[in-house]
Amino acid sequence: MSTHHERVRAIADQVKSRPEGKRLTIRKAHPGHTPHDLSYKSACHAVEVDGLDRELAIDREARTVTLEGQVTLGRLCKETLAVGVMPKVVPEFETFTMAGLVNGLGIETSSHRHGVFPASVTELEVVLGNGEVVEASARECADLLACLPGSYGTLGIVTRLTLQLRDAKPFIRSRYRHFVKLAEYGAAFREALAGHEFVEGFVFARNSYVLVVGDYSDPVDDLSVFEAMKHGNPWYYQHAEALARAGGEDLVPAYQYMFRHQRSLLWLAGIIAGPSFFSNTRFGRAYLDKEVEKKVAKDGFQHNMPVEVAERCLVNQDMGVRLSRLEEGIEYVQENLDVHPLWNCPAAAGTTALSFAMPRALAADPEMVVDIGVYGEPKVKHYRAYDQMRALQKFVDVPSLWGVCYLSSEEIRAIYDFDTYESVQRKYHAAGAFVPLEQKLRFMKPREGAPQARIPLWRLARVWYDLTAS
Repeated sequence: MSTHHERVRAIADQVKSRPEGKRLTIRKAHPGHTPHDLSYKSACHAVEVDGLDRELAIDREARTVTLEGQVTLGRLCKETLAVGVMPKVVPEFETFTMAGLVNGLGIETSSHRHGVFPASVTELEVVLGNGEVVEASARECADLLACLPGSYGTLGIVTRLTLQLRDAKPFIRSRYRHFVKLAEYGAAFREALAGHEFVEGFVFARNSYVLVVGDYSDPVDDLSVFEAMKHGNPWYYQHAEALARAGGEDLVPAYQYMFRHQRSLLWLAGIIAGPSFFSNTRFGRAYLDKEVEKKVAKDGFQHNMPVEVAERCLVNQDMGVRLSRLEEGIEYVQENLDVHPLWNCPAAAGTTALSFAMPRALAADPEMVVDIGVYGEPKVKHYRAYDQMRALQKFVDVPSLWGVCYLSSEEIRAIYDFDTYESVQRKYHAAGAFVPLEQKLRFMKPREGAPQARIPLWRLARVWYDLTAS
């Protein structure tokens, strides 16, 4: 077997062989988890990164792990949990790769304590656009370490990283609370942040709010264990709502907790599939669980439906608002989109030196942010996709670059520090070598006279067909 050095040298050689006039892109075994338009890749010089998934060295005493960029999150969590540690932040899909998470800013329900996933990265090994291999850390190339997160693979190829870990136990002890008033839910949400490792919320309706808090735990004799990843079991959001109404608590195996939303894509699988027997029966959920698993492993989040059509029947947006605006943000979605459920996931704003991915306003005035995940069918009357999505992205404090962008390039540049990004891009030989970030984003520019009206629910059957087609 080749050594890590040899595998990286092979990648650097591929980079150096880039034909004049072509940009670099990577080709890997695991599909990307992005809705961005990937057609640009066909005109690029592809660099094979398969094989960069062999090294994974855990230092239990130092609570760090050094691993290659194509190691998956599922493998990392299995191997670290086996020795009593875990990553500080675990975004919700086993098939996420380390390099993808560094480039894409993964968050999860421990992010209020630990920030985004890359905030736990202390060192990166990166192949630059000229084939040079550099180490980025607080001691050297610190500007590359700070700017690469959120750059979506436009500054270099991550081949290895060192990640901080934390002590872990075999279960997450979860407590579920239900609220009928938004103000009471918001107050409880804020209060929970100081006392728990994991905090998330669900908004099921204007009078139904669920708060879930969790902490690592050993087995507890009088608490039941919920198998969150078992095919056919209630999906986690369903389980949370049922227990919250009873004021309950339980144990979830730690590994299964980390990927508890994977089976159902939160609740998108049931919405896309349509008939309620898919969501509300063990048989229906088991079928969808298997189909989602196959599709995500094969194609990530890509589907064949034109984005202009998909956006008219399904909202798929992560909108970041300051913690002080949580209630305002929820009410905005309820009034202007009428999408339910909603996901609330808090993330610390000032816990990392990220110099590009944080909006200028938050860098100047740091405050915790809550991701209000808006995933579902808009039910508001007279819905017009482009107008209302654009208004939503202008309303938020952190417009997501992960999904479809309804702001202009000039508006995005006013929010994020592109001057710093482009300075790093030039310094580390990415300019002219990798596809620029603005070209990778999926900007929505509707054709003149193109329809915007909502497409009714039955059209989602076509989306589901695209998602499950082999």
